[in-house]
Amino acid sequence: MKEEEKIKSKAKTELAELEKGAEQVKQNFHLRHGNHEHLRSEPNFLPCFHPTEADFDHEKKDGTRISWNSRDHRKGRRPLLTLAHKDGSRIKAEDHRTSLLFPLSSVIQIFNISWWVAVGFTIGSSIWVANGFYIFLPIQNESIPYYEGAALWTAFAGGTVFQVASLLAIFEALGSQAEQVDENHHKKKKRPMRLKLNMRDLGTVAAFVQMAAATIFWISTITGLVRSIPQNPASGLTAAIYWTPQVVGGSGFVIASIILMLEIQKKWWKPALNRIGWWVAFWNLIGALGFLLCGAFGYASGPSESALYQSGLSTFWGAFAFLIGSIMQGYEAIQRDPHRKKKELEAKEANSSEVVSK
Repeated sequence: MKEEEKIKSKAKTELAELEKGAEQVKQNFHLRHGNHEHLRSEPNFLPCFHPTEADFDHEKKDGTRISWNSRDHRKGRRPLLTLAHKDGSRIKAEDHRTSLLFPLSSVIQIFNISWWVAVGFTIGSSIWVANGFYIFLPIQNESIPYYEGAALWTAFAGGTVFQVASLLAIFEALGSQAEQVDENHHKKKKRPMRLKLNMRDLGTVAAFVQMAAATIFWISTITGLVRSIPQNPASGLTAAIYWTPQVVGGSGFVIASIILMLEIQKKWWKPALNRIGWWVAFWNLIGALGFLLCGAFGYASGPSESALYQSGLSTFWGAFAFLIGSIMQGYEAIQRDPHRKKKELEAKEANSSEVVSK
C-alpha cells in the first residue's frame, strides 16, 4: 500500500509541475508569426492568402508545442499546448470547445470586441426571428392577421443591427492583424487599440465581404418602409430596389460564410466538424441561403402564391439558422482558455496502481 501511495503521490507531483509549466507558457507566450526558428508546420491550401494554421516549438525550447490558428487569434482565444512529459510522452491540449461549463462571471465581457460582435449578431438574429413570425405566420394561416408595420420595422431594425455587428467584425479583424507579429496572447497590456489592414488574411476578407453584404441587404429594409413597394411585389421598381438587394446581400453573406469555413478547414474539401468556429460559419451559411432565397422567390411572389409562401418561409428558417450561429459565436467568445487533458496521467497512475497490486 505504501508503494501504491508513493506512485500516486509522484503522479500528482508530475501533474502539478506540468500545470505550473503550462501557466508559465501562457504568461510568456508571444506569437512570432514567420519566426522559422520555432515554426514546425504551416499548412495552407490557399497560397494567395496567409496560412490559417501553424504549429510552433515554444521559444523556451522545453519541448512544449503551440498550435495556433487565425480564427482563435482573432477571437482572443489562447492557443493550444502540447506539453512534454519527463518520460518522453506528451499531454495534448484539449480545446475549450469541448467544455460546456464556464463561470457565470465570464458571460459578460464588455472589453472583448469578439463578445460584442456575437451579442450584436444575436440581437439582430432575434429581431429577424420575430420578423419571420410576422411575415410567415399570416401566410401559413390566413386567420392570423398580418401586422405590416411590425414586419417592416423589425426588418429595418434587424438589418440595422446586422450592419453595426458587421462593422464591429471589421474592427475585430483589423485589431487582430495589428497584434499578429508580436502579441502577448495570454497577458494583454492596456494600450491604445491599433488597426492594420491585411487583405491576405481570410478573416479580414470575410469581414469586409460581410460588411458589404449587410449594407446592400440593408437597402431592402429601408425601401421596405415605403409600404407601397412591398405591397406591389411584381412591379419592376420592387424587383430593383427591394428584392435585388436581398439577393445580392444574401449572396454576399453566403460568400463570407464559405470563406470563414475555409479559414478553419485544413483541406478545402474536408469539414472541420470538431471546431466550434466551423459550426458558427456553417449555420451562418444556412441563414444566408435563407435570406438569399427569400429575395429569389420574391421576384415571383406577385403572381404565384407558392413563391410568396416560400419567400416568407425562407426568412423564417434563415433567421433561426442565423440565431443558432450567433449563439454559438457567443459561446466561442466567452470560452477563451483551453482545458488541458489530465486523462493520460490519470490512466498512467491507474495502470501503475494495478501493477503494484498484482
